[in-house]
Amino acid sequence: MCIRDSFEIMSQSKDINTIRPYLKRVFESIVDIEYKEAERLITLMISGEGERVNFSPPIDASNKPIEFWMCDMEKSMRDSVHKELKKSIVDYTETPRTKWCLQHPGQVILTASQIFWTKEVETAFGKGGVK
Repeated sequence: MCIRDSFEIMSQSKDINTIRPYLKRVFESIVDIEYKEAERLITLMISGEGERVNFSPPIDASNKPIEFWMCDMEKSMRDSVHKELKKSIVDYTETPRTKWCLQHPGQVILTASQIFWTKEVETAFGKGGVK
């Protein structure tokens, strides 16, 4: 992000809708957010692929300087993806893989797949290898 963009964000810090176009330069893989203006709540993040992940709980942007609610958003991103990952790991054992892949965000599917692949390889090595 260039200095001009930084100044634009800081000068418009009270208007979240003005800042939204800059989010993809600030946060990797986030193109937009869902913002409920009446409540001043940021409820979810949207990736470039159109995947939507809810912030749980929603981010309260009312009466907060931009640097505070953006820090809250960064923390909520991690927490929300972590919750999605835990949910996908439970679903993996209960749902056919083709259906499971379509029920969760791509980043979560890739990570959960690697977790199960590693577990299965370790189990195979523990049993004397693959025959």
